[in-house]
Amino acid sequence: WMICGLSGYALAYSMPCVIKDFTTEAAKQVEDESLDFVFIDADHSYNGVMRDVEAWAPKVRKGGMIIGHDIHFPTVKQAVEELYGEGNYIVEDDFLWLVEKT
Repeated sequence: WMICGLSGYALAYSMPCVIKDFTTEAAKQVEDESLDFVFIDADHSYNGVMRDVEAWAPKVRKGGMIIGHDIHFPTVKQAVEELYGEGNYIVEDDFLWLVEKT
């Protein structure tokens, strides 16, 4: 379900919208390159991180940020490094990882 009135209405007018669904299904409701950033902190398995990043990264505009949590989990680190390359992401406090979309 969506908390934003009519489906898509809030997105068209840049208003906040909450989508309650599985992460990959929710991503289908968001237009590509329409977000300034995404924050990924869901399934911490290798396959889960890969699925979530592959679903949500296209939603971020060029110059925006793909941000995730728990880079200290071996499965999260493995997925992030396979997607972006070792050393091609920033690590911040609280185990956040960040990648600027180019």
